[in-house]
Amino acid sequence: MWRCFIVICLVLLATFAGCRAKAQKPVLLWSQDLAHDQDFQKRLGQDLIVLRPPTIDFLNAKQIIVAFDDGAISGGGPVSEPFGFHVLEVKADSGSFGKKLSFSVLSDSSQAQVIKGGDLLVLAGEKLQKFSADFQEVSALPTPLRLHGQPTKQVFAGGTYWNPRYERWLMDVAPGGDTVLLGHIEKPLQMHLQWLRTSDFSVTKSLSTHTWKDVLASDNGALFIEPMKAMLLSDDKFTVICNRCEAHFITDDLLFLNEEKAYEIKSLNGEVKARGKLSVYASTFKRAQSASRFAYSTGAYRGYGFPLVTHFPSVHSDIRVYDWKQMKQVAEVDLNKHVGSESMGYSKLAIALSPDGKQLVILDDSKLSCYSLPQ
Repeated sequence: MWRCFIVICLVLLATFAGCRAKAQKPVLLWSQDLAHDQDFQKRLGQDLIVLRPPTIDFLNAKQIIVAFDDGAISGGGPVSEPFGFHVLEVKADSGSFGKKLSFSVLSDSSQAQVIKGGDLLVLAGEKLQKFSADFQEVSALPTPLRLHGQPTKQVFAGGTYWNPRYERWLMDVAPGGDTVLLGHIEKPLQMHLQWLRTSDFSVTKSLSTHTWKDVLASDNGALFIEPMKAMLLSDDKFTVICNRCEAHFITDDLLFLNEEKAYEIKSLNGEVKARGKLSVYASTFKRAQSASRFAYSTGAYRGYGFPLVTHFPSVHSDIRVYDWKQMKQVAEVDLNKHVGSESMGYSKLAIALSPDGKQLVILDDSKLSCYSLPQ
């Protein structure tokens, strides 16, 4: 009798363990082909090498936004041709399309980012605009350009050429969503930065510096990223935090640093909170707005390195979700596909987490997929 009881208990424990393990795997809720949107379809007819990757985000638990160019910046002459920058609403429960904002632009520096309260900031043309969740304009701030986005004539190595990126604006929203960093690249190697409150666009801080590949915001500081170096601005001091790496703000006081094969989570005072391994770098970093989770992608061609032994030319990307309060990975989605010599692999990948961190959205080429994550 006791032997039967023990066997039954073991069976129940095994069943429970199996159910629990299964519950930890992300569950696909829906997929949507963005090629059904006519402007995104127009994008797919372009040369992907010259197109910027789209970006995606959650406005709130019910709305996702997809921001993308439908064309690329023109160059080589004194006049640039306009193309479209679009912000498309996608319903989070079904993947169906909703409203859309469209802007005629000359530059490929347009951006759309979510701020605290679920409003939306759009930097496009010569204006920074705030929109409500129903896509109604709330307020605006001019971002003027001397030539209104047209190329600037420059002399280089004894010749002249037309530079379409001579003057431009950029922005980044700080982790808490209360601050937006607005940068004005007035001419090559010169940039003016302003930290603004997202509530009323009032300036809290300003700084002039040289240009960088990427500039990421915190409420009172910034990360300046170049291919060979990451620089932190904190308490009005510049500090090199790593070489041959990239960096992101998890919070105003916590950083995610990644090199080719490893990452660190480190506080601003230099304390290492966690370490882990990567396939090949971490990219496409995204925070949850209201939860202690972030997501990133890491991956490479199968057979990356030496010797090349498996499945080349296929490519994979691992989308990992991490809880920075528990300091552990909580979910992972593996993407794999066969590619040809002309493929961009996963260079156009975009990811986003819902505000509560319970859903993950992945955009791969034109396929938008939503997953439910373990709690």
